[in-house]
Amino acid sequence: KNIASVDATTVAAFGAAGVGGGVDGLYSWEIIAPGYSATPANSYGPQSIDTNGNTIITAMGTGNIGRSTNNGLTWTRTQAMTTGASTCIFYNPDLDDWILCDFDGRIYRSTNDGVSWTQVRTHAGTQPITDMVWNGSLYIGSSKGGVATSPNGVTWTHRSFGGSTAYMDHIAYDGSGTLCVTENYYAGGQYKLWSSTNGTSWTFRYTMPQAASSLEYGNGKFVLITGQKDCVTSTNGINWTQQADIGIGIYYLHYNGTYFMGAAGGGVYYSANGTSYYGQDLGSGSVASLSSNSNRVFVATSINTCAIADL
Repeated sequence: KNIASVDATTVAAFGAAGVGGGVDGLYSWEIIAPGYSATPANSYGPQSIDTNGNTIITAMGTGNIGRSTNNGLTWTRTQAMTTGASTCIFYNPDLDDWILCDFDGRIYRSTNDGVSWTQVRTHAGTQPITDMVWNGSLYIGSSKGGVATSPNGVTWTHRSFGGSTAYMDHIAYDGSGTLCVTENYYAGGQYKLWSSTNGTSWTFRYTMPQAASSLEYGNGKFVLITGQKDCVTSTNGINWTQQADIGIGIYYLHYNGTYFMGAAGGGVYYSANGTSYYGQDLGSGSVASLSSNSNRVFVATSINTCAIADL
């Protein structure tokens, strides 16, 4: 499935370097430059990416935002953050706002589809949010020593659990009440996974085999992948089942409604069931983040490019 009218290099279709079983030739990729180049003052490519219809926003490493309103064909740049690399960006259709977090613990919010941004939390005494979900009433972001929650994206409350030095880094929501978050601090020989039904109180559920590299919900189950290529699944967030080694260390996972898509080095890998993955290298730097809308997949890379593919 090739993309028309993009002045870019076409990357070969998935399937040539399949891992673990699956179907060959799902997507063909094109690499586009969003229209801004790396300079000494802006030496980081896109760190995170999310979508709202045809609006796609990539958060850069030194405070810049790349924004496209035509499904990734052309891009503009604006300054959103004060400084520092982004850790996550999240669009919430319920409130029609964007939330952007940086490595210094700051939080920014946009209510005009990413045109302008307001800083709603300073970095003083706070920890960075590394991943975020919305459960219908609260933003819930994974952070050091617990999670940060907000009913409106403006006022934020830290919810402590797991100990002050525990790093909660991946979070997922099943859409019907259950949340799971991973703890990647090696405390007492354990990497832990916690679950919650409200985002404010959390219960330890599972000792992970290694530090988590990805956590996502899709196709009726939570899928957890650790740095050592272990794959563990759960249908309820409480009981977890070890699956076969997936053969590749996926460090980011996104469910696009049909497929799980994961990043691994400079490649993107996909799976229908969350346990068997196919894919290949995009040839455009390391993959930083993934997102999708109803008809395209967008991949932020480390060298100021965005890879896109039609669904």
